[in-house]
This record gives sequence, structure tokens and C-alpha cells, in this order.
Amino acid sequence: EGVEGPGALRLAGKWATGQPALCLALSDEDRVVYVGTANGTAFAFDAGEGSNGGSDDDGRGNGGTGGTSGELCHWVAHDGGATRSVAASAGGCVTGSSTGPILAWRWRRPPTAAAAAYQIKAEFESDGSIEATSRAWLRPPTRPLRPPALISKLLGHTQACVALSTGNPAHLVSGAHDGTVRVWDMPRLSSRGRGAGYGFGYGVDSAGVIDDLHPGTAAGTRGGEGGGGG
Repeated sequence: EGVEGPGALRLAGKWATGQPALCLALSDEDRVVYVGTANGTAFAFDAGEGSNGGSDDDGRGNGGTGGTSGELCHWVAHDGGATRSVAASAGGCVTGSSTGPILAWRWRRPPTAAAAAYQIKAEFESDGSIEATSRAWLRPPTRPLRPPALISKLLGHTQACVALSTGNPAHLVSGAHDGTVRVWDMPRLSSRGRGAGYGFGYGVDSAGVIDDLHPGTAAGTRGGEGGGGG
């Protein structure tokens, strides 16, 4: 499989989710691909490992398995709806549901999930010395990884949240079928590299809307909603 013709690209890998895959996001830092599916499940796949196999769960995605090659874990992100959008961020990901709520998840690959394998090659030189070279690469995990922890719940959208952006580390931007674009305080997913003023800590909280943009409204106009939205 791949692209045919001159300069054809090689298919590096593929994974099976068991349900229609509706959205995905790549975390460059953790080498993880997050995927959201039609039954409300979310997956974390190793961006460096492909799979030709299928998932070994019950089709609902009821908790981290890792049984499929390249699959790090999966979990029920939105019970009762589809996972319509996902965005990666330092320390985890954010998912949007087909019913409106946005959930922030804390998750990082543990060091054991990226254990290095080494190969050492030694060559004898003519003068009797030895020249050694080594290389290292990352192995996929051999055991299931713990699913993400729910950190924050962002309420306000009344219809499917179909777009999420985490490009600004302090803010989360969301777009939905209710005709609004919202700018939120970014939930604190990672304990590294941020001041205490950003986002929220542990627990499930409702984040405050900073800007609630409707069609024809200038950016920066307050939507008049406090924590939790309407």
C-alpha cells in the first residue's frame, strides 16, 4: 500500500481502531498519535510503530489494553457520544465530544515505554586497536499502559465540538456546531515548564471562558460566561 507513481511514498504503518476514526493529533514531544472514534473512544498510538493488526478489545474501548502493535492505550473519552475532535498538548491531550463538552486528559509515556535497545559493533584495526560503534533505537511497550487521568471538564458548547487548537500553551480554542468559537484557560496537563497561574490542577473542574466568539463578533469581546459556561 502507498502512493503510486514517481517518488511514491512508503506506507510506514497503520493501526486498527474498530470504529470510524473521526479525528487525530500528533504529539511531537512524546511521539504519540491521539485518535478519536465514533463510539466515544480515544486511542494513543506510538508514532514510530505501525500495525497491520486489529484491536483486541470488545469494540467499545473499555480501558487501556496496548494489545495491538503500536497501541499504547485506549479509553472511553466520551460516554454517550462520539469523540469528534482531539488536540495534543504538553502532558496529554484534549478531546471534544459530539454533545459539546470538552475534556482535558493528563497522560505521558513513561520512560519504560520507550526503552532503548542497543547494538555494539567492534572492529579490529591493523595497529591492534579496536574501534567500536553503537546505535540505539526505541522499542514499543510490551505491557499495557495506564489510561489518561481526567483533569478538567470544559462546559459551554451546546452542540458537537469539532475543532480544537492548543497552539498557545496558555489557551485552548474550540469550535462547535453551535456557531461559536471559544477561547479557554488551558487546563494544566503538565507539571513541567509552566507557572502556577496557568490552567487547573488535579480534579475535575469547569474552565472559564475568556472569549466566546459568535459570527460577526470582534475578537476579544467577552461572552459574559464565567466558569463552566452555559
